[in-house]
Amino acid sequence: MNKISIKLNQLNYLIGKENLKESVGKLFDKNPEISKYWIF
Repeated sequence: MNKISIKLNQLNYLIGKENLKESVGKLFDKNPEISKYWIF
């Protein structure tokens, strides 16, 4: 359940961002373990 919550929070952060690539990069910089929750 926690992984779903984290994914939803990250998706909410990305909604409306003009530059998704940059925004995803910022998320990864803040939390390098993001790859545990996302499939790239």
